[in-house]
Amino acid sequence: MDMPIQQAVLSSITKTLRPIIRLCLRHGIGEAAVSNLVRQLFVSEAADQLSREHQKQTVSAIASVTGLSRKEVSRLQGIDPDRLLLASRKRDRVARVLSGWVNDGEFADKTNERVLPLNGTEGSFSALIKRYGAM
Repeated sequence: MDMPIQQAVLSSITKTLRPIIRLCLRHGIGEAAVSNLVRQLFVSEAADQLSREHQKQTVSAIASVTGLSRKEVSRLQGIDPDRLLLASRKRDRVARVLSGWVNDGEFADKTNERVLPLNGTEGSFSALIKRYGAM
């Protein structure tokens, strides 16, 4: 596929995804869940394409078509969509907590390497988890 067509496809995807991303954000669905879902859809569609072309649907062939690693293809094929969402939500939670620790003045200092006391109502690890780790 040449560059102008790829640019047009990516532009169309951007226009299509924008309202979907707004919907996800409104309902607490983070990037990890959407990213995992998209990768899983790539794997599924690549397998379907290979089947239509009467080619073997091996992990290596799917990896080649999608650009994903063989390990990632195997992982995605072995997880049902509901479990994938749960795993993604855990990853999103960890990212929120780490971001709060680095960016929130209550939990970070100028070096962003502040050691937090385990317990306490303010500036503690438990307060950080309560603020940023809630589902």
